[in-house]
Amino acid sequence: MADAVKTKWTREQVENLLKTEQLAYQKIELPYGLSTGGEDRSDTSDLIFDGDLNGKSVLDIGCYLGYFCHEAVRRGARKVVGVDANENRLRQARLLADCMGRPIEYKSLNIEEEEITGQFDVVILLNVLHHLRNPIGVLDKIIPHVNERLILELAGPSSPKADKLLKKMWASWWLRYRINKLPLIIVGRDMTVNRKGEQKFFFSPVAIKHILMEQRSSFARLDILSSGFKNRYVAVAWKRQVENLVIISGTTSSGKSTLIDRLMGGKIPEIAAEIGMRPDQEWRHLSPDPLKETKDVKLENVLYHYDILRPWNNDARIYQCEQGMDVLDCARERTVVTLWTDPKLMCERLEPEMQTAKHKSRQRRLADILAMYRSGEELARRYEYWADYCRGKNAKLLFIDCSDKPKMLTENQWRGKLEKLKHTEV
Repeated sequence: MADAVKTKWTREQVENLLKTEQLAYQKIELPYGLSTGGEDRSDTSDLIFDGDLNGKSVLDIGCYLGYFCHEAVRRGARKVVGVDANENRLRQARLLADCMGRPIEYKSLNIEEEEITGQFDVVILLNVLHHLRNPIGVLDKIIPHVNERLILELAGPSSPKADKLLKKMWASWWLRYRINKLPLIIVGRDMTVNRKGEQKFFFSPVAIKHILMEQRSSFARLDILSSGFKNRYVAVAWKRQVENLVIISGTTSSGKSTLIDRLMGGKIPEIAAEIGMRPDQEWRHLSPDPLKETKDVKLENVLYHYDILRPWNNDARIYQCEQGMDVLDCARERTVVTLWTDPKLMCERLEPEMQTAKHKSRQRRLADILAMYRSGEELARRYEYWADYCRGKNAKLLFIDCSDKPKMLTENQWRGKLEKLKHTEV
């Protein structure tokens, strides 16, 4: 291992620490062959830190005494941060880090009420999620801060406490056996599984898969592993990593597909150069659904087709809840190209489709879009909302007029068109 212990503590100081502090739960090896009490989690450490941590940054949420922080340093991590809501645990964790001479940073953080700062290659959340009041909300808070891997250790329906709860509810043995294979979350009642009155959740592995992989597009791969600790399991979610992302965005029938075909075919090299597509690069054309099905963890150059009306088509209603936009949090370089197309031209393209649409739901959807295009103020509002969202994601914003031959617009020119649009009826 990369780390070597360089303690300034004497044996007497270490022994006094063990005598005066209640250091249980996690077994941490200390100098002079001594150690804290608690469970030996070395098997779990080997499981979750499989691979090279050299040069990586690691965040341990709910770190307790910091065992996994010590393991990350020992395995070569360049930066390790442990956070916990319990100040006494943090005090003890700092004492242990000082004893071991390891540069671990410990911070007080209530993950449900406070925000995380910074980006981390590896984020671990071990035996925490099932104790929280709003576990899915916490996952959404954490995911944008993960660069490479999110590692969870969870209590599932097969854990003894969950099984005890199900028995109290007169669940049959067959249901208790089968429930672990279904996408279910068991919600504990107050004081039914322990006398501390903690609210608990028990996540089946399939439920975690649906939460992370089906309802979101941030992760390319999910590994479910047996923990060996209290009938728990480990979920290792591999974050999708896009080196260079260019989003070609616009409203329905604004010409996104045509522009992408011409860019990919090398027919408009001047526009390609403006948006950062170099001729020596290979680009991959994706849209939200194909991206979700892509299992490649690392993608170099992605040209991404996105309809800015998509959140209203799938009931997300806001970009923050639209899984097609998870890709922004996966990209190192982010460029958003927004197309401007004359609303009259977009109406001319959509009206024939409206006449031939067979399903009423499609007819209603097209009617709503046409009504928006004919009301310039509403269309301008959608454009502004989109630009504000992308700017908040630290994306570079570019604009192209696709009403005729594609040409670049400055942001002032684009905003001038929006102002004019607000006072126009098509």
